[in-house]
Amino acid sequence: MPSYATRLILTALVILVFPASAFAACMNKFVARTEGNKKVVTLLTGSITFQEAQELSKNIQSKKAIVEWVDDKGKAIATAAEFQPVRPMPVACGDKPSGAVLNVVFLTFANPSKAMTVKLGEATTVTFSEQDK
Repeated sequence: MPSYATRLILTALVILVFPASAFAACMNKFVARTEGNKKVVTLLTGSITFQEAQELSKNIQSKKAIVEWVDDKGKAIATAAEFQPVRPMPVACGDKPSGAVLNVVFLTFANPSKAMTVKLGEATTVTFSEQDK
């Protein structure tokens, strides 16, 4: 039977070698609600980091970038009126170290179905699936 110190060291090594985010799968989910003519959407994504989301937010405010909800052909359904990075998320996709939780407001009466494609700036288009309620 290994000693307590040996078990403690082995546990610490496992935690260091396999961080918690390594066990989580790539996630891109959304939850939407309607407020008048606004569609308020919370996006949980591993496709961009919180830092990238903050930079995108600054670029949106200075009119250097936009966030669009697009259909399956890439045609814009609505452009985001508000975009706010909320917090980092420990789930990542691809080579990203982590993801982000985002709040986005679209001025539209359209309703997302079970899937929603959002263009986050010029370089990133992500398909989100609806979070189970």
